[in-house]
Amino acid sequence: MKRATLLLLSTLAALLPAGHAAEGENLLKNPGIEQDAKGIPGWKISESSMGDVAAFSEVAKWGAVEGPDGNCLMLATKEPAKGNFWWEQGLEGKEGATYEVRVDIKGSLVPRKYCAVKIGVHFLGADGKFKYIQVIPDPELSGTWTTVRGKFTVPAGMPIMVLRLGIMMDGEMEVFFKSPSLSEVL
Repeated sequence: MKRATLLLLSTLAALLPAGHAAEGENLLKNPGIEQDAKGIPGWKISESSMGDVAAFSEVAKWGAVEGPDGNCLMLATKEPAKGNFWWEQGLEGKEGATYEVRVDIKGSLVPRKYCAVKIGVHFLGADGKFKYIQVIPDPELSGTWTTVRGKFTVPAGMPIMVLRLGIMMDGEMEVFFKSPSLSEVL
């Protein structure tokens, strides 16, 4: 029975359109931003970038938001603030492999000095050192969903990847991230 099921699944996979196969599988855990009693499985907020988390939470807020067009991750300020923070998810990559990040974004910003959406990847080596690559140049924000995408190649000796969906600001921001994906470019 197991063999027949595997044969059937293999045959069905071979019949998928070539365009779908070329995209690669979404490697992110919980790309639908589903919540449970413990939070948002697969996603965590970058508390290390906040310094004093309690003090930062007085001027900023973050969480998952359920909307009519799907769940999304939210980062926002309650008042003008200076800082950076992000949602992150760790993955293992293949050295030398190329990946594509794709995410829908929308939001608003009111800069005092600067405000920008930052979508990138940290790579960690066995020595604990990291390298950051900004995958998507600072995308423009609007009140409607915009799909942004970018590609990167995993550096030699740095197979641990940490995807970051974040903001840097000296001002006010409200940003939403929906339908994130990270897939190997085949």
